[in-house]
Amino acid sequence: MNLYLFPALASLDDGYGIAVESDFRRCDPSDEDIVVWRNRYNNVKALYIKDKHYIIDQNPFISWRSIVNTLKRTNRSEIKCADLEFLKGKVFDKIFCGDVCYYNAIRKMFPNKEITVRFHNCFARIYERKRITNRHLDIMYSITLRNMYRLERKVMLDDNTKKIFISEEDRAFYTSHFGKYLDSETWQIMPSKEKMESNQKKVLNIRPLLVWFGGVDSHKKASIDWFINSVYSDVKKKVPEVEFHLYGANTDKYNYPENKIFGHGLYKGDDNVPVKDALYINPDIIGGGVKMKLITYFECGMPFISSIFGFEGFSQTLVDNKFCFVVEDDDWVDTIISLLKNNQTIV
Repeated sequence: MNLYLFPALASLDDGYGIAVESDFRRCDPSDEDIVVWRNRYNNVKALYIKDKHYIIDQNPFISWRSIVNTLKRTNRSEIKCADLEFLKGKVFDKIFCGDVCYYNAIRKMFPNKEITVRFHNCFARIYERKRITNRHLDIMYSITLRNMYRLERKVMLDDNTKKIFISEEDRAFYTSHFGKYLDSETWQIMPSKEKMESNQKKVLNIRPLLVWFGGVDSHKKASIDWFINSVYSDVKKKVPEVEFHLYGANTDKYNYPENKIFGHGLYKGDDNVPVKDALYINPDIIGGGVKMKLITYFECGMPFISSIFGFEGFSQTLVDNKFCFVVEDDDWVDTIISLLKNNQTIV
């Protein structure tokens, strides 16, 4: 009997859920195995849940546990041993922790057992990058980086743990810092070539419309602010009719119609993307993990521009400068202006 602990409900509603869905299919638990899910939201269309699976609700962002965990310098939503009382006395052949949020509790409950830990992000690498680039980030995200850096190093130093990374860049960070290679591997998530070929049109029309599709959590706020202040403001000078639309959780906070910035809030449409014939943006100034929204853009045939950091985890062979543009920060303004002024791309 094996134990599988997943950090979110498997779903196709958000990037984290998609990554967990991929992990579940890869792990392929049997009916005899114990499966534990962490419920982050109540409104996702959860996949694969069976009657005998266990579901643990994530503690709210503002809660006593969240405050205590933050002060203890660990994952704000860390799972405790008390949450996993039903595992006591059980013996497992394999233990899979789908995120570092389970690590401390599982290691305490099974001190001598080899466990597999999945890194859906490598905050330690982002923490080191922030120190080098001196990027200004949201205070809450800066605290998260510091705490997760401490927790992830603890996992990385555990010789009785197998590490699973989401990108080769994240794995390279681990191997270069700890001098180990055989105790880790990468589980990448790539777009469907069949869907890409099916949905990429021969003639692509790009209207003067820029779109951000995704939530604006604390770790994304700095990137959106950079785009608005350093890119969009200059693009408007050359393309005055341009509009910037944001779809996703907390995007309503960026609703400034007088500046042609429209925050629509959580997207509730039926299509995979909210707008067609627009240029999607991925202005990630700090990187880390894999941006699952890019898979949606690839598979739906949506043109997008990404920063170098935002494209980590994907093959450079996907950069065709027709649908996918990966551009250094200093070249974003000129690239977007060129694409919007030449609003028809012949593929």
